[in-house]
Amino acid sequence: MFHLFDSRFRFAGFMLASLLGWQTAAAQHSHHSAMDSEFIDLASLGMSSGSDHAGHDGLVGGRTPITTEAVLAYNQLRVFVGLEPVTIDDVGSWAFGNGLTNNPQAWGNDQQGIGIWYAMQGAKVGWMADSTFDPQVVADISRTARLGAAADVMAMVVQYGHEGFADYLIENGYQQTFINTLKMEPHYAGWMHDRAHGLLSIEGVAIAHDVNHLTVLSHDQMQPFMNDTWDWPQWPALQVSEARVLEYFQGMVVLGDPLANHLGYLGDPPMIGGDPEEPEDDATDPPLDDSWGYRVNDISVDVEGDLWWGGFTAIVGVRNESETDLDEWEFRFVSSHLLSEDQWGCSVETTVLGDGLYEYRVVGSGWGQSIPAGRAVYVSFNGNQGLQLGNSGQLDAASLFDGGWISDFGTIDSPLADPPATDPPLTDPPVGVSVSVEVDGELWWGGFTASLAVHNETNESLGEWSFRFLSTHTISGEPWGCRIETTAFENGLYEHRVTGTDWARSIPAGETVVVGFNGQQGIALGNSGLLDSEGLFDGGWIGE
Repeated sequence: MFHLFDSRFRFAGFMLASLLGWQTAAAQHSHHSAMDSEFIDLASLGMSSGSDHAGHDGLVGGRTPITTEAVLAYNQLRVFVGLEPVTIDDVGSWAFGNGLTNNPQAWGNDQQGIGIWYAMQGAKVGWMADSTFDPQVVADISRTARLGAAADVMAMVVQYGHEGFADYLIENGYQQTFINTLKMEPHYAGWMHDRAHGLLSIEGVAIAHDVNHLTVLSHDQMQPFMNDTWDWPQWPALQVSEARVLEYFQGMVVLGDPLANHLGYLGDPPMIGGDPEEPEDDATDPPLDDSWGYRVNDISVDVEGDLWWGGFTAIVGVRNESETDLDEWEFRFVSSHLLSEDQWGCSVETTVLGDGLYEYRVVGSGWGQSIPAGRAVYVSFNGNQGLQLGNSGQLDAASLFDGGWISDFGTIDSPLADPPATDPPLTDPPVGVSVSVEVDGELWWGGFTASLAVHNETNESLGEWSFRFLSTHTISGEPWGCRIETTAFENGLYEHRVTGTDWARSIPAGETVVVGFNGQQGIALGNSGLLDSEGLFDGGWIGE
């Protein structure tokens, strides 16, 4: 359990300002109006999209921006544990050294921003006791901090925190800083995805980024471990044991190995001034699975990664099979999946082949450009699923290279039993015998909402109507104004038959009804923007 110790260390947290030597100058940046001007807004160090909720428009339900007040709360927790306060550079250096970032090295002020972000995460969770930890409590106390009373927050700290921590906060007047940190939205400023998307494997079922989602709550703030839209869980994280989740966040507090045990029982508090636990430096590369046999020239390639809703993160091991160092390397494959611009340690060139396939040329770059003899590098990229792989689970080489591995840059060795058939040509505009259809709608992460204006092209009232189309996309949920019957084909296409129902069952002569439905993207269309008929009817228009 945590322990209180000599009171002369209780106020060490106030020394944070002197430890943030750059704060005086940086504090000249603009801050959110609700924040005390002494604290730095994370957005002043860089702002990117990263999520639909990265900006102030995502700060709903009492959510607040991330500021350096979180670092103050973090150091107050470290002092309670018996460790010295640290700087944001210390926290950032730890994160970069333990595979908890997008890039292996910091650029610009990335180390400071990452330090602020992980200090916030550690302060949000690291106070909880092993014996009472429950991910649901993370949601409950954050929601209470944002929308409820401070007294109720502190009552939960007494119930679920380490012994004496609540008294420590109250006696030293730290409780408001702690509560303010609980209010902060992890997506804010885009650092969660743009810089802190750690690929460290956790229990073989998730990566660090997934577990970071513990503090991301549903829109109503009732559930933890939610995804970027606050609408569904971060599935891989739910497979990680609760003990490992807490130890991961405790590792942030002590700046130790994220996969080791921390703070379960301290016994005597650590000596002030002692060095934080250093993670072991294991230079041994994990072995590659030779069973795939994906080889070209002097390299072999193996793939692992995680699936998520409509997409995936691929971690690609590239091993130098020769006896000499490689200064450069490349491999090529064909896939139905659309790779995104998020790439680490490599660059990817894309050629559209048609029939829903893409040829990719992956070339080592930056820190991943050269490979010593007999060693491996691990590069990574994100992508949107073409042929559907599922919304959770593990990615493998066969799934990523589903269109074929190019073994000699001239021949495609395809594992697909049935390659996609040629798509039927589209008519423009799509017109059936009795109705014409205009498509409008919006794209969102991995999915879309379609609004279809169905126009009666005849001179008589239609008592019923229907039309059919082919698509790589699947329909989800309950449509409105219509019903949809779907037939799946082996080549990754679906035939959807749309029939008017209820208020949209009949259409007067020359009139139009508007129906709609939601769906999951097959061939990726993007994470924002407008849906059109070409995007929806990507397999071909059939008509009635």
